[in-house]
Amino acid sequence: MGRSVARACRVGAIALLLALVLGSCGGHRDSRPDFNAESIPGCDIVVARVNGEPITAGEVYQKIRIGYPKMAQSGPGLGMQAREMIKMLVTERCFADYAIAAGDDRDPDYLRTLYFARLSLLAQIASRNQITNRVAPSEAWVDSFYQANQENLGIKAQVRWSHIQVDSEAEARRIQAELRAGADFAELARRYSKDPSSAGEGGKMPPHAQGPQIAPFGSYPELDEALFALKAGEVSPPVRTSFGWHILRVEARREAHILTLDEVRPQIVSKIVAQRESVRYQAVVDSLKQAYRVTLDDEGLDRFHRLQMNEDELFAAARKEKDPAREIRFYQEIRERYPQGERAPEALFMIGFVCKEKLNDLPRATETLERFLADYPDHAMAASARTLLDEAKRGVGSSASGG
Repeated sequence: MGRSVARACRVGAIALLLALVLGSCGGHRDSRPDFNAESIPGCDIVVARVNGEPITAGEVYQKIRIGYPKMAQSGPGLGMQAREMIKMLVTERCFADYAIAAGDDRDPDYLRTLYFARLSLLAQIASRNQITNRVAPSEAWVDSFYQANQENLGIKAQVRWSHIQVDSEAEARRIQAELRAGADFAELARRYSKDPSSAGEGGKMPPHAQGPQIAPFGSYPELDEALFALKAGEVSPPVRTSFGWHILRVEARREAHILTLDEVRPQIVSKIVAQRESVRYQAVVDSLKQAYRVTLDDEGLDRFHRLQMNEDELFAAARKEKDPAREIRFYQEIRERYPQGERAPEALFMIGFVCKEKLNDLPRATETLERFLADYPDHAMAASARTLLDEAKRGVGSSASGG
């Protein structure tokens, strides 16, 4: 029982979330949607009851259609899936009824989850209706894409091959003579080849599509050229690489060819849809944000960010900040939250320093440095503060501003 429940909960997580969303906060009994489907016969058949409440075949079908779109959606396969899905649906309904009876539908995390799930599902539905369903390319567009990209829609020539790798040309030619005399290539590879990855397999190598990159050697155009000069069943003369000398045999080969439109139609449609979806998605998002007057409060986000930091983290972030105004806000945060902290005096000094040296705000720098010296006259930075204060009073600002 425990294992079945765990499996049902794991496999049906998405479907359970859907059931909870459809149930809303008042329990699923009070707000059941229409589970009918005109194209599926027998949707009104009651296939189970939980606490006397019916579950129809239509509910099972809609659960499969929405939660498990890769499962069979019609025909005998749907009927077979329904027999398995009803077990999961019954288990979920039992858990849901138990949760409602226990008051779990009033749990704050349940309500939060329900809220975010509702947002997500509504966004998905709107996105599908406004974007996905409106970007399917016409047949003419698909054909145009195919004609313009034919050379990139081909299949490269490929060979299945074997080789014998030895250290010298003389050894390679001796083996070649044995092959001409009728010796078995695979047996000679097992006996003589120095390639540890293929010798035990009679010299067999991974299939190779035309191009210089040859697994597991790397880039070897000489091997590629020799391989594609051979017909199926032919053996090459010795070929030299940095690994040594090779005798190659092509077991089979497939010639390069251009794929037909029917062969690549799904890939073309997918590519065009992806491109158009991206453009339309951004356009729809932009228009919705404008229509619903969306604004982001960057200062609020910055404040939230700062509140997650302790005194030392705030000071370190301030020293890395390139925007002087934002830098000051970090120091002010230290002053507000840690007025007796170790960093509080230095934070006050740095506010004065930034005002003078980076912002050229001499009145504010003067006020801040005077306060620093009044509050911390014996601080290690007091001498620097007096120098900066004297310059500020004489109107000497930051060198960057020309003051």
